[in-house]
Amino acid sequence: AASLPVPPDAFLLDEAFRLIYSDPTLDFRHLEKYNIAKFTHELVKRVNRRLNEDAIKEILVEEINFVSSKDISR
Repeated sequence: AASLPVPPDAFLLDEAFRLIYSDPTLDFRHLEKYNIAKFTHELVKRVNRRLNEDAIKEILVEEINFVSSKDISR
């Protein structure tokens, strides 16, 4: 990734949000059922496709947080 002309971070974040918000199987109330391995594998493929090279080999997920709209103070 250090040899890339553009840092992959922006592409990684963009593709992660695209996958999360377009995945009909993702239920934030039951994340224990979500296939995170499938998600990270697809994320690697998509980011590498956008970068036009095999820059990303593996993605590690540190945490996933969800706050419902009723829990957000206005």
